[in-house]
Amino acid sequence: MAMALGWNAGLTSPAQLAETRLAGLAADLARSTRVDGEPLHRTLEELDQDFAALDPGCRRAIAERVLADWQASNAHADVALKAFACQQAPGEATRDRLIAAIEKGRWSDREENFLYWQLVRLAFLHPGLFTPEQGGLRLRQIYRRRVMAWRKKTATRCRWLAPRQRMERRLILVSQQFVNLWHAPTRDLVDYAEILAQLGYEVEIVISPEMPHELPLAFPQPFVARHSRKLDGRRPLTYKDRSFPFWQIEGDMPHGKGLSRFLHHVAERRPLAVIDIGGNGVAADLAGQITTTLTLPLAAQPPITEATYIATIGEEHVHGLGPAASRKALDLGPQRFLPFRYTYRLPESRGEVPEALSRLPEEAVLGVVVGNRLDQEIADDNLRLLLSCLEKAPGLHLVFTGTFRRFPELARQYPILAARATALGFQSDPVAILSRCHLYLNPRRAGGGSSVAHALGCGLPVITFADGDGAFAAGPAFTVHSPEDYLARATLWAGDEAAREEAAETARRRWAEISDRKASMAALLDLLLADDRLARPAPLFARKQAGRR
Repeated sequence: MAMALGWNAGLTSPAQLAETRLAGLAADLARSTRVDGEPLHRTLEELDQDFAALDPGCRRAIAERVLADWQASNAHADVALKAFACQQAPGEATRDRLIAAIEKGRWSDREENFLYWQLVRLAFLHPGLFTPEQGGLRLRQIYRRRVMAWRKKTATRCRWLAPRQRMERRLILVSQQFVNLWHAPTRDLVDYAEILAQLGYEVEIVISPEMPHELPLAFPQPFVARHSRKLDGRRPLTYKDRSFPFWQIEGDMPHGKGLSRFLHHVAERRPLAVIDIGGNGVAADLAGQITTTLTLPLAAQPPITEATYIATIGEEHVHGLGPAASRKALDLGPQRFLPFRYTYRLPESRGEVPEALSRLPEEAVLGVVVGNRLDQEIADDNLRLLLSCLEKAPGLHLVFTGTFRRFPELARQYPILAARATALGFQSDPVAILSRCHLYLNPRRAGGGSSVAHALGCGLPVITFADGDGAFAAGPAFTVHSPEDYLARATLWAGDEAAREEAAETARRRWAEISDRKASMAALLDLLLADDRLARPAPLFARKQAGRR
């Protein structure tokens, strides 16, 4: 299939060019009954670049004009372009069209898993798409159907273990990914294992690599997780002088054989509970047929899970899941939620900083921005706000830590950025960078809670908007409600050393509140062990298991 990306010499406007290319691709795909994934993926990447040069309103207008009523005869093409429309014009209509296209298609297990995780990623990047008013329970409904479908594909007959039949000090921790100790979810996993060992538990770690690692389908801005097949199999894992049994289930999970082997392992080991890190874990949730399951959050919102119990950061987030009747249909009653204070650990630092940071003027006030998606996040309103901070605070110098390929282009476009900003690229020791800076500037974005917390741990005053994971970590003292407030605070702290030092002391006090991970975990386990909670199966499986307790 040829992709219509031809250049019309008469079209000099970037918006006209982007619209012509998108319309050409849509016309080609509407006629095609077969799609070649690799060329389509390259074309989507080129279109992403075209649209990235446009302002958000223009991107939305073009996507809606070209794709609002568009239909494809091929399910792959239908999903690809409806996903593109949802990314460029996020809203209820584009979201519903994308979900309908996914649900209409017939997919292999690998393709279905890939598409589910793209929806998870979309909800993370655009939280407004899945608010209660915008169908906030849709992903939970889709996930429940996934768990039940995979349950039918396992060969293991599961028998519910009464609490007296379990090993009372044994726990299995499960995660969907294991990267390295600079990766916040991986660090949380091994930290929790070590703390549980301190509390007297025998802990095993199982990785069920369910996030997609490769592209089975062309998809715009796809989410593909880092993964090491070298970790497949069983081996000991050493962390802080403790050794833990470690098993990364072989192959790309979920698959029937791997799920069956995991369930057999759980039944054989008879843990007191299986604890999942982050949610969306099919293997961990299926273990709820055998023993108590608990899911810990990695963000402010309660994780998507079918676990017996869900650790949640605050009651307001439970009510925020949607109307009571809708929550009841998905067994999201108050008895499933256990209060939990999410806490952070400061990664160990070697104290090494890049030469580019050492060369900056000693009198400059260094405002650091840390992120894994700076190319997407430092754009539009966020970019304008940071430029305003530089204009209003002449002593401020921005330090970007993380991959930022667009920085040279932006520096050419904005001389103030070229003169008073430095992009360090990816750094394996972010704590060393934070320790040399004076302020932490958190743009409006999804995620970022760990970086905000680490900045507080280094005594940096933080400026973040009052929503998302960054706001939860920062606390009320460091959140603002408008760009004007953000700019005013940046100007004050960049220009007034006494005010900045007072804020730094507040940052150190906030860090003390959010860094006692041992006390937090001990309190959660006390709740889990109380009130006969271990005797209750996961609600999804309770009917089948009720007669076996």
